[in-house]
Formats: sequence, C-alpha cells, structure tokens
Amino acid sequence: MKCHWGLLLVASVFGLGRANPVQDQPEIQTQENFDLPKIYGKWYDIAMGSTCKWLKDYKDKFTMGTLVMNVGETSDQLSTLSTRVRQGVCSQVFGMYQKTNIPGKFTYYSPKWE
Repeated sequence: MKCHWGLLLVASVFGLGRANPVQDQPEIQTQENFDLPKIYGKWYDIAMGSTCKWLKDYKDKFTMGTLVMNVGETSDQLSTLSTRVRQGVCSQVFGMYQKTNIPGKFTYYSPKWE
C-alpha cells in the first residue's frame, strides 16, 4: 500500500509541475532615451545580474571576459561576441539578440535549450 501512495504522490507532483505554465517575469525598466549605437563596441564582463534560474545555478562557473556588441545580420538584430578563459582555454561564443518593440530590450534564444 505504501508503494502505491508513493507512486501516486510522485505522479501527482510531476503532473502538477507540467500543468503550471512558466509565470511572467516582472517588467524590467529600460533606460529612458536608449540609444543603441552607444552600446556598440568592446565591454568588459566583471559582473552579471539576471532572474534566470539557470544563470543563478551556474553563476560560480562564470569568469571575467570581454563582450563585443555590434549590429546584427539584419536590422532587427544585435550581435555579440563573448571571449573568456574556460578551463584554461580561451573561448569565444557568438550570440544574436532579437530587438523588441521596446528600445533597449532584447530577447535571446538558443536551440540548445530545447
């Protein structure tokens, strides 16, 4: 009987977990009069902030590095090149952010997340 209740409990917990959609995050205020070309160029990563659970879980694995921001392949994109040392080897990661209808707010998607 204990085994059946345990299976029922596990099934209900997993069922509830899948039934609840991801809740919307609170709106993040963007800078007033945001001017995109002013952020183009080389930046130094020394700190990061996010509400992303994944980033919070792996924050101790991040190191300082550089980030080059520039125009994207299309007019509604922003390209990035992140360079840092990982496990003793210099590595570069390219990214492409999608502009939104709010100046200064971008979205990022990675097929690896699927």
